[in-house]
Amino acid sequence: VKESLDSKMEPRYMGPLVIIRRTRGSSYVLAELDRSLVGSIVAQFRVIPYHTRHSIELPKKIHDLINVSPKTLKELVASDESVPTEYHYQPLGKKLYGID
Repeated sequence: VKESLDSKMEPRYMGPLVIIRRTRGSSYVLAELDRSLVGSIVAQFRVIPYHTRHSIELPKKIHDLINVSPKTLKELVASDESVPTEYHYQPLGKKLYGID
């Protein structure tokens, strides 16, 4: 019983995150709210839209918002990596949808 209940409490999503740029392969460069970049670019199908109640004003120069040099940001955007090659899924337990 304990194994089936443990997966309910595991975190499912990271966020909220800010989209910094969209790459050529339709992936995203994301930053956390504390101005740090997420480790690598994220595939488009992994991003879940979040609609705010009020609009958020971002500065004209995105470099004032994040702690990354313009050169590093250009390298991330220019990279061809659109989908990570390895996926790390956590098992949901032995019981799926109430079926034994």
